[in-house]
Amino acid sequence: MADEPKPKYTVDDDTRTCLTELLSLAQRVVDLQYDDETADELEDYLVTVAEAFGIETTKMTVDVSDDGRTYTVTTEPKEDIKAPPLLTVIDGDKPEA
Repeated sequence: MADEPKPKYTVDDDTRTCLTELLSLAQRVVDLQYDDETADELEDYLVTVAEAFGIETTKMTVDVSDDGRTYTVTTEPKEDIKAPPLLTVIDGDKPEA
């Protein structure tokens, strides 16, 4: 596995947690965009900020079944890691725990 790039800015753990949560919130806003080009541009800003502070990012793809009841989430590892993608199946019929 390749060495992680050194962050441009060093922050304490509490600040890193706040930045991570803020970027996660911003990603949810990006996910709501109808225009893919706008979403991609906004996401580029998020990745740039995450890299500047050494915050790990993950590319996720969500596939919805034809009946809309099952979601498959694929998490892609970083390019330099040769591990298979992690899969999570979310079934809409099951009651919340």
